[in-house]
Amino acid sequence: MLFVDDVLIFLNGSIGELKNVKNTIALFRSVTDMIVNCNKSTLIEAVCSQCEINFAIQRFQFSLLRLEDGLIYLGYKLKPLGYKIADWTWLISKMEKRLNTWYYKYLSRASRLILIKVVLEATPVYWMSLALIPLDILSRI
Repeated sequence: MLFVDDVLIFLNGSIGELKNVKNTIALFRSVTDMIVNCNKSTLIEAVCSQCEINFAIQRFQFSLLRLEDGLIYLGYKLKPLGYKIADWTWLISKMEKRLNTWYYKYLSRASRLILIKVVLEATPVYWMSLALIPLDILSRI
C-alpha cells in the first residue's frame, strides 16, 4: 500500500521474501539515491518464527512491534483485535487540550459555546467513521 511517502509492505515472513524486499530497497536506493529512515520504519510481526524475526531484525534494523499491539498509520491506530476503552483515552485528552486553549481566545461566551458544541459533536463522528468507539467512551465525551 502506498500513500504519498508512506509504504506498507505485507509479507508472509519467509526468509526468501525478506531477502527480496532487502534487494528491492537496495535497488531503490541505487536508482533514487534515497534511503529508508530506520528511525521511522517498523517491522510488525504477526505469525513468524523466531528465526525469521531474528533474520528480519538483523537485515533491516527497524524497530519491531507485534500486530496484536496495533500500528499507527497516517495518525490512526489500527488494531486487528478490536478496540478497548483504554485505546480511546487519547481522544478525550486531545479534546480537553483543545478546549483549554480556546478559553484564552477572544471570543464571546456564546461563540465559545457554539464552537465547543460543534467540535465536540463532530470529532466522535469522524473517528466513528474509522472504527467503532465503545459506548463507555462516548458517554465521557
